[in-house]
Amino acid sequence: MARFQMELRGTARAEWEAWAEPVDAVPEFTERIHGRGGDLVRYAGPGGPALLRHRGRGDVRLLALDDDLAVRAEAARGKGDADLPLHLPGPGVYQIQARGSWVIETREPV
Repeated sequence: MARFQMELRGTARAEWEAWAEPVDAVPEFTERIHGRGGDLVRYAGPGGPALLRHRGRGDVRLLALDDDLAVRAEAARGKGDADLPLHLPGPGVYQIQARGSWVIETREPV
């Protein structure tokens, strides 16, 4: 575990902690997963069409990460209330960047 102290624009200060968790602690899905705000998820299904539904203000992004958890590709990007069709490249870890609530659902190929 690491402890940090940061100063935020002037005089505001905040302390926070960070720690590593095993990949198994990341929520896994094959058909549907939902949440609120930023998160990491593991997709265990095949590559194919999906939908990212976001409800809330601000930007939303879905990023496919590589084995080192670096950004491999941007799968979807939108703003505000949005229904974003996308292609999941396949199994792996994905990062959701959002302020609002979100749902990722796989779709049948058309």
